Parts: sequence; C-alpha cells; structure tokens
Amino acid sequence: VRGLMDYEAPNLERQGQKIMDWWPNDFCYIKHDGSLEYGYEAVTHPFTWAWFQENKDKWIDFLLWLRELGFKSYYYSPRKEKYTCGMHVHMSKDGFSRMHLYKFVHFMYKKSTRPFVLAIAERAGSQYADFQVADSKYAVRVGKDKKNASGKRHSAINLLGGHAHEHGRAPKECQTCEVRIFQGYLEPVKFFKNMEFLQSLYEFTACHSPREMQLKKYLEYLVLKPNKFPALLNFIKYNKDINSSYAYVRNLMKGV
Repeated sequence: VRGLMDYEAPNLERQGQKIMDWWPNDFCYIKHDGSLEYGYEAVTHPFTWAWFQENKDKWIDFLLWLRELGFKSYYYSPRKEKYTCGMHVHMSKDGFSRMHLYKFVHFMYKKSTRPFVLAIAERAGSQYADFQVADSKYAVRVGKDKKNASGKRHSAINLLGGHAHEHGRAPKECQTCEVRIFQGYLEPVKFFKNMEFLQSLYEFTACHSPREMQLKKYLEYLVLKPNKFPALLNFIKYNKDINSSYAYVRNLMKGV
C-alpha cells in the first residue's frame, strides 16, 4: 500500500522522523513524492490479506495517530481548489492468471461499472489515475501481456511499474498490478473500505466468467459475505450516488 500524506508546516522533517521513530521499519517507511508540495509518501511493506485482517488494530492506531499529528490525506482548499492525495494499492501479478487479470481490468474499466468504481474510489478525474481508452479497448491484450496497452503508468491500473527510466536507469519488469484510483484517507473505515473492495473484486473475478463481469452479479456475490467486507457493504448501502445510479442496489442491500 502506498499513501500520500500532506502536512503543510515548517517542522515537516521533525514530524517525519517521529513517524519513523514510532513505527517499526518492518511495517512502513516514508519517502519523497514529486506530486506533493509538502508531505510524504508512506509505503508499507508487502503483506497478505490474512495479515491485514489480523492486524487491523495496528492500522487503526497508525491512521488515527497520523491525524493527531496534523497530517491530512484529503482536504478542500479554495485557494488550490480541490487538493487531494491518493492511495495506491499494489497487488502481485503472480496472483493473477492472464484471464483473471483481464476480467479484473475489464470490470474496472467498462462503462456500465465505471460509475460504481469511481463512487467507491471517491477520486474522480485525477490525472494520476486516468482510465485510459486504450487499456479499456484492448483489455484482452492488457490481460495477456500483463502490461498497459496505453503505455501510461498514470493509468487507473498501472502494470508498467515505476519511473526508473526517467532517472537514467533501465526499468525493471513490473511485478505488481498497481491500483491508483482511490482518494487518500486517514479514516480507518474508509481505508478498510478501499482494501475490501480490491479483495472482494479479486475474489469475484477469479471465480466468475467474463460474461458475468456485471455489477449486479458482483453485488449479489458481495452480500453473501457481510462479515468479510463490512466497511465496503456499509459504504455501498448508504452511498447516494450508487443508490441513485443503480436502482437494484437498495433491494440487494436490505438484508445487510
């Protein structure tokens, strides 16, 4: 998981050192990010879904502690219009077959499901998470090659890796599927919602056919697992945009 945290204050270095002193290096580290005027990019080390579930208390403590320090991952400023940081989640390509990755990308990008995806992400229109036309049009090729057809690493789903070539180094083969769509949050329930969305979509696309890449099918799958994805289901149930765009959502969520 990578998340950008903004802290517009003169004692930025001291606050950064406090993070590293307080939290062990085997959990996360902080680094510079060029898209921020102030602040850091916080990067966690790789972990499994099982580890994430077992360590939710650690995440809650970490996120709330950052808020106490004065960090923000999203705010509205009239001077800068909407100024927002993003949350990027890397998923190992080894966990996807070519067909599975195609279905995952196809669900994210297709026109009928994209309004839902953007409502979950809460970060529409970001230049750093662009739903590239080529990646949508050639989703089969994207899955087969496990690379972006658009050639753009700022795609909503980045399969090309970082930007080593911009610093005179040869780019390495990317080992992850980087989902860049989410607005950053330091609220634990929103953070958990984002993680639950990716895990649930990963599971759904693994066990359903390409023809079943439909939002209603996904939601029918989701409501059968209320204890596994509580933050996500609660968000969907009460989100006005989702309920107004998809008439069947309210009925599906009645028993949740």
